[in-house]
Amino acid sequence: MKFITWIILFPFLACASYAVDIKKEGLIPSYNPTELNLLFFLPYDPTIILIGDRLSDVSLILAKQVECANVYGFTTDAADFETLSRLGKQRPNLRAHFGLLNDLRDGSQLFYSTLPHDIPNENYYHFSGSCLKPTDARRPFLFGPSYKVPTFNFSKFCKSHEIRKIHFIQMDCGGNELNTLKSIQEYLKEAIVVNLKTYHQEIRQGISPFRHIHKLMTSLGYELFSHYIYDNVIGDACYVKSKYITAVFRSKEI
Repeated sequence: MKFITWIILFPFLACASYAVDIKKEGLIPSYNPTELNLLFFLPYDPTIILIGDRLSDVSLILAKQVECANVYGFTTDAADFETLSRLGKQRPNLRAHFGLLNDLRDGSQLFYSTLPHDIPNENYYHFSGSCLKPTDARRPFLFGPSYKVPTFNFSKFCKSHEIRKIHFIQMDCGGNELNTLKSIQEYLKEAIVVNLKTYHQEIRQGISPFRHIHKLMTSLGYELFSHYIYDNVIGDACYVKSKYITAVFRSKEI
């Protein structure tokens, strides 16, 4: 009964949680996976991998809400990593890693950081750093200092840690999302929820265009659950395996 109650309340909670006037695509509008209440798609002991920056808050929320989850957080921000490491001492199911988890081999890679910038709705409209060289001179905050960061090959990391299934993936790879997704297709076959940063202008060299990501994800049985695009530049897309959306939202019993 409690599960059914959440299903009934969920669309209202999700729609009310987001008030920024931006383009909405997908079934349910929202920005943050915790606002979407995506956890009810997951088993009681999911494996969750988060890649990007500013991960400490969402990592802690997921580690607390799903006590049996294994949460792996990968960040290139030193302060964020320090916070993640401290939280990991309090929550043994939260593991912090400094560096990028992507399709590249283990080692190090030149990382192009971004500068602080003053733009509307900064919490939503955020550019993180990337291993892809910035090219858009109209956005000078893309051209921050460059430095080396550790890199970890996604598939190799999973195999070395005996991770056989990943249920929830949040990925902000600075424009390298498509190559990373292609490198872990064996895990995407079993995954349930994938949150991605999307790009709609070529602000970096070799950036992953959204249309190619969408073609790959739909071919793997995912459905675009929510997609927000900011100023036609970047966006946040949430994909859920189609069979789970059907089971929850299109069931004849509901």
